[in-house]
Formats: sequence, C-alpha cells, structure tokens
Amino acid sequence: MITPYNAKCSLLRVGDLINKDIGEWRMNMLEKVFLVVDVDAIKHISLSCTWLIDRLVWHFSPNGELLVSSTYHLIQQCKGKDSSQSSMTNGQKR
Repeated sequence: MITPYNAKCSLLRVGDLINKDIGEWRMNMLEKVFLVVDVDAIKHISLSCTWLIDRLVWHFSPNGELLVSSTYHLIQQCKGKDSSQSSMTNGQKR
C-alpha cells in the first residue's frame, strides 16, 4: 500500500469497504479512499462468504488483548534487534 494516511477519513474498518449484501468490495469507496494502484491490489483480495463481527486484535499476545506485559516484551525484542544490528555495524571494518 502506498496511499498516504488521511486522518480526516471517516473510514474506521475494512468492513466499511465491503458490501456484505452481495459480498463485493464497494468500489466507489475504495476509489475515494485509496490511490489507483492500491485499489487494484485490494480488489484482487478474495472476500469471505461469512461475516464475523469486527474486533480489535493485538497480534503480540496469544489471546489478542493488548497487555502491558506483551507490549513490554515487544519493546525488549525490538531493543535487542537494534543493539545486535548496531554492534554488527560497529564491528565491521570500513
């Protein structure tokens, strides 16, 4: 996706872009929100035949809930990656 984020956009969920009555993308909405290249990519995404209720999910915890502990572990992992990359860069001869 290359469409820049637009804070003024009232679109809240992917489901807002889908006509659930006929199981198709709302092309008029896609074209209002996204650049042409992104619309082309999105319209090739197959849609499900069943419609579940949307919910927010935190990818970094087993149950999908945003927890302080899962956030802390993610930050620690990122710090570990950053320090290992910087030590490799510092150890290399230029």
